[in-house]
Amino acid sequence: MKQFDALGTDAKFAQILGAMKKVDAPTLSDLADRYPAIPDRFLRFLADIGWGEIGSAGYMIYSGPALATDIFGDVSGEAADLILFGDGFAGFAAGFDNDGRVKEVQIGTWEVVFRGGEFGDFIIEKIDDAVHGSQLTVPG
Repeated sequence: MKQFDALGTDAKFAQILGAMKKVDAPTLSDLADRYPAIPDRFLRFLADIGWGEIGSAGYMIYSGPALATDIFGDVSGEAADLILFGDGFAGFAAGFDNDGRVKEVQIGTWEVVFRGGEFGDFIIEKIDDAVHGSQLTVPG
């Protein structure tokens, strides 16, 4: 059974995740080769759920990870080595360190404001925030 399948079939999550675009197997293989530090759970999320905006202006998962320096240019400190995978439209971006742990940084100052999380826990929290922060009417 695929790890994130249940999210796509639950009514409350279907509204939040409905516009996500799944990533095909060849692209996932390429991402895994280019960024060996990204965890398998992230790749499964891209395969099972996809990339795009979670909810309405809730959180954006990029179509593929990228080095912070490739996106923003001059990035300092610990953030310079992060492989970014998403942001919350409010001056913070999240990425993986070299051990595959999630770190969230403030864009501009490059201060790490969250460190050491696992992707599955991180993304479930973001989805939960989108569900509870929206005006969804969910039966049951």
